[in-house]
Order: sequence, then C-alpha cells, then structure tokens
Amino acid sequence: MRKAGANCAGVVFVDKMIDKELLNILACPACKADVELKDNKIVCKKCGRRYPVREGIPVMLIDEAE
Repeated sequence: MRKAGANCAGVVFVDKMIDKELLNILACPACKADVELKDNKIVCKKCGRRYPVREGIPVMLIDEAE
C-alpha cells in the first residue's frame, strides 16, 4: 500500500484525497444518485448510504455501505 510520497515520475501524491472530477462522475451503486464527500465517506444525496474511502480509494460496494 502506498503512503504519501513521490511516485517514479517524481509526482507527489497524498492518500485519502478524492479528486473533485472523480466525485462528479461517481454515483451511488444502490440508487444511482449523486454523491458527496463528508467526513471521509462518500455519501449518497438521495438514499443516504455512506461508502468508505480506504487509502484514498472510494469503496463503492453496497455491502460496504453504512
């Protein structure tokens, strides 16, 4: 697993950051509604399911939602 640092090309990356463009294309897998980032969780604006973000990667699995 990667931590904050630099990759082979020297580009700095930081775990646990979600790009705004990525958020704009994500949708809730249960109801297909838009989502937003709240308290390091991806939260569905319609049904309220909360999907975890692990090491900077959204885990958009219905079984993993709160």
